[in-house]
Amino acid sequence: MNKKQTILGFRRWQFIFICAAMPVLLVSGMLTRQPWYELLLALFSVVTLMLLAAGKRAGAAFGVPFTVGHGLLFFSRGVYGLAVFNALIAAPVYLVSFIAWGRHKSGDGSTVTIKRLSKKQWALTLLASAVVFIGGFFVLRATGSAQPVLDTFTLAMFVPALFLIQQRYVENWILHITGNLVSAVIWLLATLQNPMSFNFLLITGIATAINITGLIGWLKLERDPSEVES
Repeated sequence: MNKKQTILGFRRWQFIFICAAMPVLLVSGMLTRQPWYELLLALFSVVTLMLLAAGKRAGAAFGVPFTVGHGLLFFSRGVYGLAVFNALIAAPVYLVSFIAWGRHKSGDGSTVTIKRLSKKQWALTLLASAVVFIGGFFVLRATGSAQPVLDTFTLAMFVPALFLIQQRYVENWILHITGNLVSAVIWLLATLQNPMSFNFLLITGIATAINITGLIGWLKLERDPSEVES
């Protein structure tokens, strides 16, 4: 099959999306508490998420510094659940995912194989989310998390989603989108208390949009591997 035309490895609409997001992030990053750190992290976030949404191995590689950087930033804002998740859970999983990427390649090696959860696997995933939520809530409340209920709920979505994306299950995007929407509430509340947190609200909105494109892209990839290249 003929390969789709790309710009710097991205499909045309993906490249346009990145270019449109950059000026917004540049302005917001310069107005935040840690302007250069948050600016670079925001720009890096968009590229990383777009690579993951496109099913590219580079997304897993970029995911390691991406999650470590976010872990440190979340810790500085008192969102301890997401801090621990990013730095101590997500970063190692992305590293393993990058190393093991070749095991998930499709028959022609051009992309990754996409899978779907069975009803039993869905039930186990929801059970895992419930366990993470119950255990995480008591830990985060004890450690003084700014928003223990919402913070724990995002963990309950992101932890199983992380392992699903590693194993190339398309349903990971559903959990990521749900977690993003709850994260948006966290940062909206934080922004109302301190306007310097608005940058996270913007990033979360962009991340939600990217995860939606990831869901659409992986559904296309499942039907036709030529739709997305790795």
